[in-house]
Amino acid sequence: MKVLLTGGCGFLGSEIASRLAAAGCDVCLYDAFLCFLESKEGRSRHEFLRRMRLRKLEGRARIERGDVRDGKRFAEVLADFAPECVIHLAAVAGAKECAAMPDEAVSINIDGTRTVLHVCKEAGCVRKFVFASSSYVYGHFAADSVDEELHPLEPVEIYGQTKLAGEILVRAWAEAGAFSRVIIRPSSVYGYGDGNGRITQICVENALRGKPVVLHEGGESRLDFTHVSDAAEGFVLAALRREADGGIFNVTRGRARSVAEFAGAVRTLCPAMRITAGGRPDAARPKRGTLSIARARRLLGYDPKIDIEEGAALYIKEAMADPELQTNQPLRT
Repeated sequence: MKVLLTGGCGFLGSEIASRLAAAGCDVCLYDAFLCFLESKEGRSRHEFLRRMRLRKLEGRARIERGDVRDGKRFAEVLADFAPECVIHLAAVAGAKECAAMPDEAVSINIDGTRTVLHVCKEAGCVRKFVFASSSYVYGHFAADSVDEELHPLEPVEIYGQTKLAGEILVRAWAEAGAFSRVIIRPSSVYGYGDGNGRITQICVENALRGKPVVLHEGGESRLDFTHVSDAAEGFVLAALRREADGGIFNVTRGRARSVAEFAGAVRTLCPAMRITAGGRPDAARPKRGTLSIARARRLLGYDPKIDIEEGAALYIKEAMADPELQTNQPLRT
């Protein structure tokens, strides 16, 4: 199968691309190489990790530079590559970043999605469209385990709102007969290579650098932390299996853990890690927890395996080889 990934050179996209290539797929990555982090240090780290990901993808995927809002450029790439499946990941993907630049979030997450859908329909070669949504579309979790059918979709901030708008657009194009569609709702994806400034990256990199980690409200927030390898496997199954067509799937670990637990898993391996409580929590962030993955297990054979203890160990092991994270901190193996 020929598969094109928008945003394919990003953290999750590059992992999906590697797995698709290993499965024998012909892979094309369409990416604008944008960074939405505010700090100079964050942007520099983001760029370093992007270059690292690109080196790993050399010879395994075709890479095309382009913005999803540029319909002409995207149409040229689509016509030349003629993919059967498109996985649409390109977005302003952080809740904090979307809140800081709402116009850009709407432009990329909504207008960009509409442009990609229109071009895919006009091209005529695309048979399946896989859309990367988010657990943020549920808003505040109203149950201990949230499923795709019964829980209301009530996003409380702009990131979740733009992702829900994207879902609506994807459904509309699919129902008009353009192609089959699959909607994936991941949650708190983490692992080495993430340069988006999430709490998991902060925990690991600060621990290796000997810097303290500040946990808002003592790290009581519970998230369905999902290792990037598990999340990527869910997307690959969605792209390759016919049973996925027309479905909406939570693709997560299926078990919420607190931020403090993740930090504790890191400190188990980095005993000198300093954890403090402080800072102001983001009032706009929805209260989240566990997502049910029963549907993905049943229809896709999705079987995530990595809990945060193993995931933190994998993250640290890979990060220790990073030239920017050389550490003198005592580590447990």
